[in-house]
Formats: sequence, C-alpha cells, structure tokens
Amino acid sequence: MRKHYFFQSKNDILRFLYFVFEFSIVFLMLILPPMLSSKQTNEVSLDFKLFYVIFFSITSIFLYFLVYSIPFSSDYLKKDKKPEKYSFFLLVLTFIFILILNSLFFILQKDSSAVSVNITQQDIKSKILLITQIFILACYEEILYRKYITNRIVTFMDFFHLDSQIFSFFAILISAILFSLAHRYMGFTACAFSFICALAFSICYHFTKNIFLNFIVHFAYNLVVFFHSC
Repeated sequence: MRKHYFFQSKNDILRFLYFVFEFSIVFLMLILPPMLSSKQTNEVSLDFKLFYVIFFSITSIFLYFLVYSIPFSSDYLKKDKKPEKYSFFLLVLTFIFILILNSLFFILQKDSSAVSVNITQQDIKSKILLITQIFILACYEEILYRKYITNRIVTFMDFFHLDSQIFSFFAILISAILFSLAHRYMGFTACAFSFICALAFSICYHFTKNIFLNFIVHFAYNLVVFFHSC
C-alpha cells in the first residue's frame, strides 16, 4: 500500500509556512484584540469615528482579497455564487430570526445594553458618519468571521486531506465562537446572543456563498438597533 504524505513537494511546505504566518498575523492583529477588550466607550470624537471608517474599510478590502491569495484555498468558500432563487427568502428569514432573538434576550434581561449599544448623537453629521461606520463594521465582521476565518480553517483541513464539506461545519462553529468572544465586553448574554447570530449568518453564507447578502442582513440589523437606541 502506497504511503500518503501531507506535503508532496517543497512548494507545499513553503505554502503551508506562508499560511501559518499569514493567519498568525491576522489572529494577533484582528482576531485577538476584541477578545481581550473588557469595555467599549460610546462617546468618541468625530475624528476617531472617521479613523474607524477608513481603517476598517481598508482592512475589509485587504481581507477580502487575501482569501484568494493562496493558490490552494478551499473551493468551498473561495468563490461567491450569484444569488439563488431562495437567497432573498433566506436573507429575510435570517433577519427576522435575529430580531426575534434580540427581543427574547431583551425580555430575559432588564438591561438591554448587553445586546445593543446606546447611542446619543445630536449632530446630523455625526449620525451620518456613525451609520457609515456601522455599515463598514458589518462588512468587516462578515468578511473576517464568515469569509476569511472559515475559509482558512477549511484550507488548513485541506492540508491534511480532510473532507472540507464535513469539516466546514466545524470551521463555522469555531468562527462563531470567536465572533461571540469578540463581544465579551458586553457581557455573557451578548456573547450567547452573538454566538447564535453568528451561526445564523454562517448558515446564510453557507447556502448562498454570497457574502454581500450577509452585508445586507448584518447592516440592516445593526441599523435597527441604532435607530432604536437613538
């Protein structure tokens, strides 16, 4: 019986080392910091919000194209599909689900700050910039947690010739855990809420392979929370 090796050539080893290096940098710079944060300040200056818009815009674009940077990236998540007939229905269903879920957490908890952010902005310019920031952050989180992390975990499994279709669900679970931990500064309830929402977003992306649909539903939910908090 022929022995099977994980790495067939020197190029495979170099690609694997690049993969480890790349993911380590992203983990240390983007994934780990939110999990270490213990609080969030809502009262920030206009310039600081503008910095957020610029920073996360550039980071989102960089991460989106980084998914395609490794030649052996998993085909499971590598290319986005055109929206299928059921995509719009799945989009609406996901949005309704997280709204109902948010309502349930609101009922179970007296203080709703764990699942929403209280915004008090009087200036119209500040509100417009804040809405822009909400949109950019929604895109950033979807690219990082639904597209990049899931893709890289499945890619790692491909290195060891594991079935990507089966272990893709394991990758979705890991990305959901990381997403929930990124919201730990809002409390345990928010972590649980974020975890379930992450699974819903992941299912939406799993069946449509269209990250732009996730942008819409994530931003729409955040926008509802924003206007509710004003």
